[in-house]
Amino acid sequence: MLHINPDKSLVQPLRLKQDADVIIPEDWLTKLGSCVADDVLKLDAGAKSEFIKNLNEKAGPDSTYSLKKCLHESLKVLYVVLTSPETPFDQKTALALKLVDGVANCAPGFHNRVNEAVVSLSIPEDLDELLAVQRQAIVSNAASLAVYELEKAGTLNLATEVHTYNRFFEVACSMGYGVRLLNDNDIYHGQLSVAEIEKKLKATFARQYTVFQILNTLLEQIEQLVKGKGYAGRREEGYAYEDFQKFDDRFLKPYVSMFADQLFESIEDENYVPVVQAIAWRNVKTVLLKKMREEQYFIFTPQEEALLKALASDSDIPPALSPEALSLITTPNECVQALVFFNEWPVKKKANLVSFCFKNKSIAGQKALMEKLEKVPALHAELSQTPALQQLYLSRAIEENNLDKVKALVRQGVDINPVLGILLGKQQSAVLWWLHEDKAIRAAITPQGLQAGIPEGKHYGKMVAEVLVSSRKGCQLLLEDERLQALCPKEIAGRSLKDYLNQAAARQDFKTAGFFAALPHPLVKQFLQHIVYGEQAEAEQLLKNNRDLHHLLLTSEAKVEDYSGRIIKGTALRIALGAEDVHYHENEICMVEMLVPYINSLPNGEEEMAKQIAEQFPDGYEEQERQRIQADEAALRAVVEAIGASENDANCDAALQTFYDYLKPIGVIKTGKHFYTQLLETAFALYDQKYDEFGGWDSRKNNMFWRKVIGHIQRYLPACYAQAFCQGLYDIVEEGTKLSRSLEFQYDKGVKFYPLDLNPAVLLGVDYAAACVRGWLRCGGAARRLLFFKTMSDKKQEHWNDLCRSAKIMRANAW
Repeated sequence: MLHINPDKSLVQPLRLKQDADVIIPEDWLTKLGSCVADDVLKLDAGAKSEFIKNLNEKAGPDSTYSLKKCLHESLKVLYVVLTSPETPFDQKTALALKLVDGVANCAPGFHNRVNEAVVSLSIPEDLDELLAVQRQAIVSNAASLAVYELEKAGTLNLATEVHTYNRFFEVACSMGYGVRLLNDNDIYHGQLSVAEIEKKLKATFARQYTVFQILNTLLEQIEQLVKGKGYAGRREEGYAYEDFQKFDDRFLKPYVSMFADQLFESIEDENYVPVVQAIAWRNVKTVLLKKMREEQYFIFTPQEEALLKALASDSDIPPALSPEALSLITTPNECVQALVFFNEWPVKKKANLVSFCFKNKSIAGQKALMEKLEKVPALHAELSQTPALQQLYLSRAIEENNLDKVKALVRQGVDINPVLGILLGKQQSAVLWWLHEDKAIRAAITPQGLQAGIPEGKHYGKMVAEVLVSSRKGCQLLLEDERLQALCPKEIAGRSLKDYLNQAAARQDFKTAGFFAALPHPLVKQFLQHIVYGEQAEAEQLLKNNRDLHHLLLTSEAKVEDYSGRIIKGTALRIALGAEDVHYHENEICMVEMLVPYINSLPNGEEEMAKQIAEQFPDGYEEQERQRIQADEAALRAVVEAIGASENDANCDAALQTFYDYLKPIGVIKTGKHFYTQLLETAFALYDQKYDEFGGWDSRKNNMFWRKVIGHIQRYLPACYAQAFCQGLYDIVEEGTKLSRSLEFQYDKGVKFYPLDLNPAVLLGVDYAAACVRGWLRCGGAARRLLFFKTMSDKKQEHWNDLCRSAKIMRANAW
C-alpha cells in the first residue's frame, strides 16, 4: 500500500538560493568559458575552441535565443560558484562537465542543462527541503533511465534528449510530486508522451520514495551536512568547542530538533566540562521516525503501527505479529532498508524479522529477498551466521550450485550431512577435492551423511558411500581416513568395503602419486582467472573461503586467457606481476600486495615468493624487455608515418593491419610482462607531437591515430590498467582515489572496457579510445593524457621494481 501522505510528504519544492552580494563583471561570460576550459577541465586547443564557439552561439552577444536573459541569470549563478576559491574542485568539475555536455545541444536544451546544474547547487534548509532533494533526484533518475532505454533501443533522438529529460519534471509537477521545474519555458516536449512519463514516474516513486528508503536517505543527507561543517565521525578525545559549534544542536535543529544531551555522545574533560565525541545517530533515527509518524508524513495501518513499535523498541519481534504488518516492508528493498535503518539491533532480532518475512512470502519472493540481502555484504555476513537463517542460506547456495557459499556456511557450523548427497550429485569432483583437503569437514561427517541419497545426476538413487567406493578419488579418501571407513556400511552394492579399497590401493597410479594428483584442483583455474581478470575481491574471497587450500592455490600454475586473448601460464603471483597489478598509492593494496601476505604465511613462504619472482623474470629478462620495447616503437612509428602520408583512410588499411598483426599475442606467455606500457606512452607522446601536423581538432588523421592506433593498443591493456582508465587516471593521479576495480567507465555508465566488443556499434580501437581524464569520449589535452598515464605507470613500475629487488636479495641470501 502507499504510505506517503501527499499533503505532507510531497508539498515543498526545493527553493533556489542565490548570493545577491557577489559583483558580476561585464565580461563574465568570457571568464566563465575560460574558467571551464582552462582552469577546471584543461581542455586541449581544439576542444576549447569548440566549447567557446558553442557557448557564444547559445548565450553570446549574437545569440538570438528568445530566453537569453533567463539563461544569463542561471549562467551567472554557475559563474559565481565556478570562480569561487571555496568551491571544492570535484563540484567545479561536475558543473563544468554539465556545461560542456549541454552546450552542444540547441539553445533551449542547453538552458535545461544549465538550470539542472543550478538546482543541484541549492542547499536544503529544513527537513521538508531534504525530502524535496530526494524527490528531485528520483525524477532525475526516472528521466535518465528513460533516455537510456531509448538509446539502448536505438530510437533516441539526440536533438530531443534534453527536452525529454526536462519534460519529466514538468509532468512530475503536474502530478503533485513537489519538484522544481528545470525550464518551464521549454517549448519542446521530447520523445515520450505524458501518459508514458506518468507511468514511469509512478513506478519509480513507488519503488524509491518509500518509508525506510526515505528515512535512510534523510540520515545520509544529514551526515553530508555535518561533514560539510567538519564532523568526521567519532573522536575518542572529543571535538574542540570551536569545531563542535559548527554542527551543534542549533545547526541541526531545522533538520532534527533534539536537545544536545540526546543528540550527542559526550565525555567530561579534566575540568568536568562535557566534550562531544560523536553524534548519537540511533537517537537521531528515533526522533526522525517519531516525527514522520506524529506529523503524519506517512500513514500506517494499526498492524503496521504494531510492527513499527516493535522495530523501534529494545524488545524482540513479537511471535504473534500479524502478516498484514508486512505491507510496511512488502518489497525486498524495503525489508533491507528497514534492517539498515535499525542496524544497531541485535543480530537475532534482524534474523527474526527476516524469518518472519520468509514465512509469509512465496518461493519467488523468498529468492528475491535473499538476492537483495546478499547485495549488502555486511548485513549478509551478519545474518548468515545466525542458526535461524543458515539453513535458508544453505538452501540458496545449493540451488545456485555455489560450492564456495556452501563451504563458508559449513565452516560457520551448518551441518553438512543432510546435503552431502545433493552436493555430490551436483559437483562430484569439486566436492571430493574439498573433502580431501579439509580434515575438519571430514570430521563432521556422520553415518547419516554417508548413507544420504543422491537425488540427481549420474549417481541418482545411490547413497554417498556408494559414490565414494565407485570412484578413485572416493576410495583414496577412505584409504586415507580410517574414521570414514569405520562409518561406512561393511557391504555396499553387493561387495565388501574391503574389496573396493584393496582394488583401489593395488592400482599403479595410486601407488605412485595418488588419484588426486592426476588432475589439477578445480579451484586453481578459477582462482587464476580472477587474478588475470583483475577481480581482486573475488580472488581474496576464494582464499578466505578455502583456508585449507592456500598452499595449493598459491603455488599451483595453470593456463588462463585474459580479456585480450593472451594465453598466460603461471602462479597467481606470477600472473599478477606480469600484469603489473601493483599499487600506485603508498597505502593501497592491489593484487600483488593482497597475495604477498598469504604467500608469506606459507611454510617457507618468503623463499617461495622469491622463487616465483625469479621464474617470472629469469636472468636475461632485461635484455628481452629492451628488445621488445624497441620493436614496439618501430611498429608504432611505421603506422603513424603511414597515417601522416595518407590522403584518405583507405591508404592506411595495410599499415594498420600490419600493426594489428604485430600486436596479436603468439603462443603461451610464461615469463615477463604481459604488456609494455612504454608502447602506449610513446603513442600518447607521438599523438601530441603530430597533433597540429595532422590537422588539429576533429581531423581525419588525428581521429584515425586516436581511435584506431591508440584505441587498438588499449585493447591489450592488462585488466588493472583498463580499470584505471575506466575510473579516470585524473581521479587516481591528481585526486588520490584508489583503484575501484570496475571495468565500467565511471563517467559513461553502461559502457564497459572489457569484455571487448560488447556493443558492436561502438568498438574500442575502431570508434573510440579510452581517455585519461573524464571517461571514454571526454578528454583533456594530449600532453595531459601522457602525463597522467606515465605518472601512474612509472610509480607502479617503481613499486614493482622494489618488490622484485627484495626478492632477488632474499633468494641470493638463501643460496
